[in-house]
Amino acid sequence: MLKHVSAPDHGTPPNASIRFIQTNKDNVLAFEIDGVMSSEEMPGVIKKMEDFLAGQNKVRLLNRIKHFGGFDPSILMQSGLFSMKLSAMEKVERYAIVGAPSWMRKIVDTMNPLFPDIDMRTFTVAMEENAWAWLEAESAE
Repeated sequence: MLKHVSAPDHGTPPNASIRFIQTNKDNVLAFEIDGVMSSEEMPGVIKKMEDFLAGQNKVRLLNRIKHFGGFDPSILMQSGLFSMKLSAMEKVERYAIVGAPSWMRKIVDTMNPLFPDIDMRTFTVAMEENAWAWLEAESAE
């Protein structure tokens, strides 16, 4: 198996809420959210996602949520965010969200039918191993 090695996050603030997780598959990107997403960290996150998506036809994502404290609204105005999201919508086939609060699970359940080419599923923290199995990947950490 190929090991997807994350490049160092140069310029990422030390208190960044988004941390990338190494996986054992080149077409699987995993990340963890822990805190409030800031506008300072988003250029690095957008670049990492764009680089990952550029080299793939179909991808799978795992989002582990330790604590979602919200986000700085100025993130919505960041250059490249919407084009990266559109590119992701064309390539993501499976998206596992681990540890989502109940309100987020309801949003995912509501939105899932709107994106028939993307299978989004939520998993409890205790079921993270099932999320990795569903993505047919493993954490390489």
